[in-house]
Amino acid sequence: MRITINSLYWYFGIPIVLFVGIRGLKQYKATGNLLDRCIGWMGIFFTFSLLAYGLGPILSTDSEILTYSTIVGSLFQFMALFFLWLAVARLYSPKSKLGANLIVAFDIILVMIASYLSLTQNIATPTTISQLPNGFWAINYVSRPALDIATSLQYSCLLLIGAMFIYQALAIANNKSKHRTMLLGAALFMVGVLSCLRPFVITISDSAFQYFTIIIAAVIVAMMIGSVVSDKKPN
Repeated sequence: MRITINSLYWYFGIPIVLFVGIRGLKQYKATGNLLDRCIGWMGIFFTFSLLAYGLGPILSTDSEILTYSTIVGSLFQFMALFFLWLAVARLYSPKSKLGANLIVAFDIILVMIASYLSLTQNIATPTTISQLPNGFWAINYVSRPALDIATSLQYSCLLLIGAMFIYQALAIANNKSKHRTMLLGAALFMVGVLSCLRPFVITISDSAFQYFTIIIAAVIVAMMIGSVVSDKKPN
C-alpha cells in the first residue's frame, strides 16, 4: 500500500466530506432547504474526487494510471465546487433570478476552462510518484500555472460563502447558533484563503502548504472545543 506522505489530506478528508454530504442530503430531505442540498451534493462529489486522487497511488505506480486518476479527481472536484457556486448564487442573489443565473453561468464557463486545462496539462506533464529515502512515497507535483489559477478561482466560492455566514451570524440572537454559524463561516473562509493561495504556495513547497492546512485545521478544532465548553457554562 502506497499512501503519499505529501498529500495526506486526501485520506483524512474522505470521511469528513462524506459525512458532510450525507448530512446535507438528510437535512435537505427533512427541511427542503436548497442550501443543504447544495452542500450535500458538494460533499458527495468531493468524496469521489478524493477517492480518485487517493486510490491512484495505492493501486499503482504506473504514470498513466496516476495521471488519469488525477484527471478524474479534478473533474469530480470541479463538480463539487459547482454545487458550492449554486449556494453562492442563492446566498448573494436570493431575489434576482438574473443575478443568480449570471453567477451560475460564470462558474459553468470556469468549470469548462478548468476541465479542459486539467485534461491537456495533466496529459502533457504526467503524474508520477517516487519513494523517499525514509521509505515513504510522495507525489511529484509539477506546477501547472493556468490550471492552478483556474482551480483557485473555483475555490473562491468558499471565501464568499464563509463571509456571508459570518455576516449572517452577527444577526443571530441565540449565542449557541451564533457561535456555530460564525465558526462554520470562519472555517470555510480560511479553507478558501488556503485554496486560493495554493498556486503561489505550491511553487515554493507543497509540504509547507500541507503543514499550513493542518495548522489551520487544528486552530478550527480548538475554536470548536472552546465554543462547546463555553456553551456548557451557566450564563
